[in-house]
Amino acid sequence: MSQNSSTIASNEKGVDRKDIATQWKLMWWRFKNHKMALFSLFIVIALYFFAFIAEFLSTGTPHETNPYFAYCPPQTIHWFDNGSFRPYVESLTGKRDPETYMRVFTLDPNNKIPIQFFFPW
Repeated sequence: MSQNSSTIASNEKGVDRKDIATQWKLMWWRFKNHKMALFSLFIVIALYFFAFIAEFLSTGTPHETNPYFAYCPPQTIHWFDNGSFRPYVESLTGKRDPETYMRVFTLDPNNKIPIQFFFPW
């Protein structure tokens, strides 16, 4: 009698499937019943996925910096321009405050910088 037919015969005799399952199968059954573990597995897979495509999602080279904008606050993205979908940010002008010697950035609403997604450098 072959191995497969003996397994079928033992299942017909009322043997529980946990008794003949492999260790990996037992771990998987236990793992898939734990909701937090499945959620954590999804998070880990997502992190590995984003690490894999990080260069594709980057906006510039890692060595490209501009010290002038080192302490610049985050800007608000404006998604619509005159009723049409054209994402942009307003340009910034930075001046040094003579009393505090801190750089103060002001928005220039007349100069709009368009945001482009997935464009070649």
